Amino acid sequence: MKKNEKLEYTPAKISNAELLLSWRNDSKTRQASLNTDKIELATHIEWLSRILKDNNIKLYIAKENGKPIGTVRTDHNNGTHELSWTVAPSERGRGIGKKIVSEFVNQFSEPLKAVIKKENIQSIKIAEYSGFKLVKEDNGILHYLFKK
Repeated sequence: MKKNEKLEYTPAKISNAELLLSWRNDSKTRQASLNTDKIELATHIEWLSRILKDNNIKLYIAKENGKPIGTVRTDHNNGTHELSWTVAPSERGRGIGKKIVSEFVNQFSEPLKAVIKKENIQSIKIAEYSGFKLVKEDNGILHYLFKK
């Protein structure tokens, strides 16, 4: 992908369930997640169905040249949007997480927050590169805020 070429963000669909579950259950993804449990397909489909119907949650698949490379999700609650993201295991190590998140937040007009485990160095780098500022640490969880 050329540096100035934009990624595409498409709303997730139930047909993406198996792909998203494979990314979610990847050992490095689980290690970085607040919930480290392995998820079964039936549980994941129930969760994804609920998420897709919830107007306060938006889940997008980031694509590069039509190929899914990660996700971004916003959860709107009490006037704030919490951002979370996943980089496809096959795409790690080439800086694509920074591109996924920084492009997304620059399209977003409202303040965003991110909650990251203290040991999740990659997500901390992605958040800080994308303009998030650390506002507090609470029991090993870092709280970041992004405002334009």
